[in-house]
Amino acid sequence: KTHESTGPALPEEIAALGNLAFENIVTTNYDQFWELLFGCSPIHGLDATFRSSEAAVNVVKVHGCVTAPSSMVLLPEDYDNYSLRHKYIFSKLLVCFAEHPVLFVGYSLSDPDIVELIVETAKALRKTYLENVFVLSMGNEPESLIGKSARFNVSSGSGSADVNLIETSEFEWVYRAFAST
Repeated sequence: KTHESTGPALPEEIAALGNLAFENIVTTNYDQFWELLFGCSPIHGLDATFRSSEAAVNVVKVHGCVTAPSSMVLLPEDYDNYSLRHKYIFSKLLVCFAEHPVLFVGYSLSDPDIVELIVETAKALRKTYLENVFVLSMGNEPESLIGKSARFNVSSGSGSADVNLIETSEFEWVYRAFAST
């Protein structure tokens, strides 16, 4: 209800969001929307993970959460100390990537930590294509790509992997597509 007055398409988008068939959503440290939408409670640990028993959704924040300031990765020294935390998050995400579809929201594929998580997961699974990993990105897609995702290659110093990139300016069709899978 809070967001109903912000635009004509938003209520439909939010309704479609509530029906997402994803068990794991990876989002940014300032994004609290997903926890509110699914009624998630935090799971305390080295990272910021939220769980909704009702919707069976995990919301994972690779760089911590604004609601737990000590978990956030913001400053250069935070990134320097990120390796232990990265290994913990990687081990949790490895199971998610292997067994369930994963949706990344709010990240750019130019984020080195996200790319490294994807590449390391692909290496661990001995795959070059993580077909159940989707990265949703805001963009103005060409007419020929509206309503489609594209296989996209990411690479780091340790290797490369392909994921599904969905670049769009209209998200409702994406949420509806994933509700029906």
